[in-house]
Amino acid sequence: MKITGIIAEFNPFHNGHKYLISQAREKTGCDFVVIAMSGDFVQRGTPAIVDKFLRTQAALLNGADLVIQLPVIASTASASTFALSGVATLSACGVDTIVFGCEDENLSLFSHIADILNNEPSEFQALLSDALKSGLNYPAARANALKAYLSTTDSVPDNLPAMIESPNNILAIEYIRAIKKLNLSMNYLGVKRLHVDHHSFDANNSFASASSLRNSIYNEGSFPMDCVPASYLDDLLNYLKAFPALHEDSFSEALRYKILSENRESLCTYLDGSAAISNRIYNQLDSFSTLSDFALSLKTKDNTYTRLMRFFAHLLLNIKTEHLDLLAQNYAPYLRVLGFRKEASNLLSYVKQVSVKSNTPLITSVKDFSVANPEEPFFSQDLFARELYRNMVNTKKTAGSLLKNDYQQPFITLS
Repeated sequence: MKITGIIAEFNPFHNGHKYLISQAREKTGCDFVVIAMSGDFVQRGTPAIVDKFLRTQAALLNGADLVIQLPVIASTASASTFALSGVATLSACGVDTIVFGCEDENLSLFSHIADILNNEPSEFQALLSDALKSGLNYPAARANALKAYLSTTDSVPDNLPAMIESPNNILAIEYIRAIKKLNLSMNYLGVKRLHVDHHSFDANNSFASASSLRNSIYNEGSFPMDCVPASYLDDLLNYLKAFPALHEDSFSEALRYKILSENRESLCTYLDGSAAISNRIYNQLDSFSTLSDFALSLKTKDNTYTRLMRFFAHLLLNIKTEHLDLLAQNYAPYLRVLGFRKEASNLLSYVKQVSVKSNTPLITSVKDFSVANPEEPFFSQDLFARELYRNMVNTKKTAGSLLKNDYQQPFITLS
């Protein structure tokens, strides 16, 4: 059985995602496509714009056979941890090839960069140290060190700076790093993004970035409908009529309360926190208005807006640094099924066999797993994340039934 995997957020699902899945199937000639997907909170440290079950249904309607949820600690983590958990999850499903979207298809260069970052040659370490001493934050310093190191040891393309700073390329490199770091025999393939850049706010030939779609929904209450697959369009429109499209500021009051319930020392224990961040928070707490504005006011060259948003997500979700240390012992602690196609029942049986061999629990019943594993920390975080998300949605909904919790909502099954 040949199985291809994709790590994704689908926030929201659009034609580019459908294209990626179809290209993954075509390029690999696989029997099945498995998605390792973020749940209700995503890597930017924000809630997903629509809930995980709707996004699961969109994926299954547009070429995916099985959707597995990433633990929330991984889905809200840095690119490195996000990639490690995604790759480990797909490996535990028996995936032999990972396919990812990228801005450039220079996978040999990406592989070389992955080796540099995993092994950190002394020359690279020196360049990184110099860049940090010059006042750059770590992401910028690492990018500068890579450019300098590659330019002295290799023939590199003129657009190297743009290549290694593109969000999709960053993740592509991290996926390759993860495969190498975990010593897996997985193959990997890149699919070049069509028509629009990752952060573009323009639609082109029925393609738009997820950033563009989110921006349209938040600011205009609508979106270019031809950029969403027809098979899923009505579902998305009906959801947005009934439920609010959540964003980071939906949780502003919850975050303020959470900060007030902590102290300077305890804030430092949360993932992505630090003494510097804690002190700035308490020094500026009186100016708190919205979560996003507060993050902007706290931003420094050492503490980027993205890191602050992830920290706030971890604060809300009770995710601490010690949990990341525990995750590093096993980046795929379980396989939580969000949905599958009935035609892929053979796949689900196969994944169960593989998961038994690797001692990775396959979760098809939330209740059964919770009863059997009451002390499982990551699953408890997932359940809490769902409760936080759905309660915010249900409080502001305008029509329709309530979003269900993880105990009430069975996984999606499509014929």
